[in-house]
Amino acid sequence: MPPVTTRQVVTVRDGTRSAANRTTAAAPPGARTCAGRRRRAALGGGAENSTVRNPGGSPSQPPAGAKWAVGPTAGRTLLALGVLLTAHPPDRLSAQISIHVSAGARYTSTLVHDSLGIDAIATRPRIGPAFTAGVSTPLEERWSVEALLDFSTSGLESSFDGATTDLGTLGTLAFAVVVQRSITGPLAARVGIGVLKELPSEDQGIFRSGAGTPAALATLGVAYRLPITMRYGLALDARYDAHRFSTPALAEVGFEPRWVHRVAVAVRAGGP
Repeated sequence: MPPVTTRQVVTVRDGTRSAANRTTAAAPPGARTCAGRRRRAALGGGAENSTVRNPGGSPSQPPAGAKWAVGPTAGRTLLALGVLLTAHPPDRLSAQISIHVSAGARYTSTLVHDSLGIDAIATRPRIGPAFTAGVSTPLEERWSVEALLDFSTSGLESSFDGATTDLGTLGTLAFAVVVQRSITGPLAARVGIGVLKELPSEDQGIFRSGAGTPAALATLGVAYRLPITMRYGLALDARYDAHRFSTPALAEVGFEPRWVHRVAVAVRAGGP
């Protein structure tokens, strides 16, 4: 039975002061403490999450069956960490995106060929260096997709009646999207499409009116990863591409666009 408390109540009415005794039952032990905790918890005070300390100052063990809740600050921290791990997993970027470069030599077929009587006139690039840089990411097992930037440069010459005329240098810049499939072991094949732009060093001859608009490009190739250097990502790369060639100067004199074929052999480093 709870203890009984007697207290005197003083009231003042119409200037007359009177006193009376009132008997009340005391609240059960701990009732006020529990009510205060519930109130602070409802207002976000975190009473349910507060650590109970014994007189010695060390945290005491929670009652049997009690469950720890995550406080607001810890909850926000865990949420932010979860978002960061989902958006940027530690190994996902390095596992899915790879960078590769290559350097080699390229042969380009004749750009213009025509016959004037018994003599033939031809304009062709010499064999020159070729460089590529690209990024790749896997699609599914054995398949990947690449974005390639290709640059090559070579001397340009024109031959007629046994004489050769130097026309400066001709650079080409190409961008292509390529799909690659691993065939077996270190051998892979690729096919893609893109665009190519000629970059002549001088506005003369067939480029006297400029190089014209970029041309559509189709490309295919094979790569063989060298087993003895697999840890360094070295591979032999053979590429073929074709595009239709024309210039404003050629169009003015009635030349039709001509298919130009290019073959490159290079050493490739990095990539899948």
